[in-house]
Amino acid sequence: MAADNFTAALNLQYTPPGSPANSGVASLPVQGTYNAGQSGTIDVPTTATIGDIYPIPFGSVQAGMLVVIRNNLSAEVSVKLNGSGSVNFNIPPGGEFAYLAPTAPTASPLASASVILTAIPLVTERFSYFVFGD
Repeated sequence: MAADNFTAALNLQYTPPGSPANSGVASLPVQGTYNAGQSGTIDVPTTATIGDIYPIPFGSVQAGMLVVIRNNLSAEVSVKLNGSGSVNFNIPPGGEFAYLAPTAPTASPLASASVILTAIPLVTERFSYFVFGD
């Protein structure tokens, strides 16, 4: 199977010190090719409990090059990467984690991620994910 292409760009607009509002602009594109990928959403039901772990499906991806986790929940979530024994960071509601690399790293590739609940939703909520790599 031939590799597929991806392009991701982080577009920034900001106000540098002493400059007009929103005059700072930057686009940071990353392009690469990948051989496997997964994307989708994971529902978090009202029957969930604090501390529940939701693994992000990496499928056959062993070295992520584009990994995005978007927190669509009304509460903050914790994230563990590569089977870490402790939480690596938290994502607030509406926030996202993005890892973008043009090629897979040779050492310590991103090979897994899990989302851990810090609160129980009042209605079924979800988070989204995109995983592309080799």
